[in-house]
Amino acid sequence: MTPTKLFSSILLSSGAMTNRLDRLEEMDLVRRLPDPKDRRGRLVELTAKGRRLVDRVVVDHLTKEHELIDPLSGSEQKQLAKLLRKLLLSEPFRALEPLGSLHDRWREPEAPAANLIRRVKADF
Repeated sequence: MTPTKLFSSILLSSGAMTNRLDRLEEMDLVRRLPDPKDRRGRLVELTAKGRRLVDRVVVDHLTKEHELIDPLSGSEQKQLAKLLRKLLLSEPFRALEPLGSLHDRWREPEAPAANLIRRVKADF
């Protein structure tokens, strides 16, 4: 991904993203590569070490999310998923560029929140 797409997707300034990328690069979690489509551009890629960290952190994060929704019944999880989907598809959320690519994913048929977590986990 380009640094511009990265800072746009997490709503940071370009300077803040540069500082974070510098630190991540120093930790050998990402590397910057030339963009083959743009001689002036750069791409940011996770290193093997970075992928291992993301894999571990994402699983831990999703486990915690599952623990949070576990007290809800199946029908309550469906209701929560429906309401969250409605928010994500609303105009204020659609106006946020970083979410643009997620809108089609959230148009899927209703599923309990736990199934949403499993689908997101499968994406990683």
